[in-house]
Amino acid sequence: MRLYLDIDGVLLGKGGSLPLGIHPFLAFVTTNFECYWLTTHCKGDAKAAIRYLSLHYPKEWLPLLDCIKPTHWDTLKTEGIDFQPPFANLRVFAFNHHTYSKKARTARITTA
Repeated sequence: MRLYLDIDGVLLGKGGSLPLGIHPFLAFVTTNFECYWLTTHCKGDAKAAIRYLSLHYPKEWLPLLDCIKPTHWDTLKTEGIDFQPPFANLRVFAFNHHTYSKKARTARITTA
């Protein structure tokens, strides 16, 4: 299954903070899903997203991001989604540091 990832509000919190549990989350999704960037930081260039995250993530985490594929879209992010195969899209609020808790360890995922 494909998983589309946003950066702002999902992989990074406000002010570039790291959401709780983000490293194990990245390890899990990059192992179990075919991951794609769906973010303003990647419009056809996956390296741009990695460069942006490298400003905030420890360098040891960056190899996890290498397998995330780019998407291209012009106006709306939904243009970057291939709706034919099954997919999931993590919404902006999924791992926001204000809503994610160690106790709950949940994320809202939209699947098609």
